[in-house]
Amino acid sequence: MAVSHRTRRSVRVTVAGALVGLAALTVVAAVVSSTLVDAAALISVLAGGLAVRIVSSEVVQTRRKAAVERADLARAFQDVATQSHREHLELTAVMADRLSDKDAVVEDLAEMLRVAERRAGDAEIRLRREARRAEEAQDRLAALLDEVLGTAGSYVDTDREGALVDPPNVVNLFRRDDRLHA
Repeated sequence: MAVSHRTRRSVRVTVAGALVGLAALTVVAAVVSSTLVDAAALISVLAGGLAVRIVSSEVVQTRRKAAVERADLARAFQDVATQSHREHLELTAVMADRLSDKDAVVEDLAEMLRVAERRAGDAEIRLRREARRAEEAQDRLAALLDEVLGTAGSYVDTDREGALVDPPNVVNLFRRDDRLHA
């Protein structure tokens, strides 16, 4: 369709050019022959007017068609912009959902971290308490051993001359205790 329109346009412009050329030849021929100059002038004015009318209608038609094409392009651009805006809103909604999900996960992890820190603090307190108890038990055991070793004359093995056979330690003391009870 565009090719036939171009062909029609070029034919119309060619006809307008031919009319201007015909008017120019008529005036030149009338001036050279000095006859019918008035008629030649009238014919050239009419041919020129007709050529201007053809070209101006072609220009108006071209401008109208360009305006229609611009309006179609504007509508197409508006459709694309609307679709792009719709897609942008959908993407924004998806990203907002993802962000809120991430925020919820971060809040959950922060709460889990607070719980773990609290448990670690409680465990550290229990560990210190148990370490203190173990230290106290060790101190009591040391005091008990000192007490036992201080009165350990009956629990210490000696040979016939009174020399120490085994140095006193917890294992020897238990063995000696077992022998005495047996």
